[in-house]
Parts: sequence; C-alpha cells; structure tokens
Amino acid sequence: MYTLYYSPFACSFAVHAALKKVGIPFTLEKVDIYKNEHLSPQYLALNPNAQVPLLIHDDVAITQASAILLYLSERHPDAHLMPSMDSQDRAKALQTLFYLSNTVHPYF
Repeated sequence: MYTLYYSPFACSFAVHAALKKVGIPFTLEKVDIYKNEHLSPQYLALNPNAQVPLLIHDDVAITQASAILLYLSERHPDAHLMPSMDSQDRAKALQTLFYLSNTVHPYF
C-alpha cells in the first residue's frame, strides 16, 4: 500500500497523477505547507527535510518527486510512466524529468 503525503498546489500533484495512472490503491495525507503543517513534529518524524511529496511504501519513506516517479515507474512498468530501460527515449525522458524538477520547479 502506498501513502502519499501531499500539499495543494505543490509538485506532489505529479506523483498523485502517477499513482492514479498506476491504478493501485493508495491513501492521501494532506500536509498544508501554507499552514506550516510540514513543520509539525509528526511530519518531521516522517520526513526531516520538511518537504512534500513524501511517499511511504512498505515502511520505506521516499522523498523528492523525481525519485518517487522513477520508483513508481520501475515498480509498475506496465503503467508506462517512463520509457523502458532499453528504449532510446529513456535518456530524453530522464533529461526532461530532471529539467522540470531542477530548473522549472524552483520558479513555480
């Protein structure tokens, strides 16, 4: 079971969309960063970086949207979240993913 800790209007939306595409059950836990809920002791115990998204799966905490998206794509290849490892399109997809995460997202 997956649990996604998210905040409205944050990059956690991409992970939410990916979980829906994967088509498996998951739960959502809202963390309103505009109300500083990401700084609560309960959330900091889960994610000391105080950021969203946070995905919990099998008692493993995964942070950073790009890492979570790669994790989901590798665990659920039939969902076609990313091109397969042997595809020539894989490098371009990774480049785009990290460009959006590292260059575009900070401005958003």
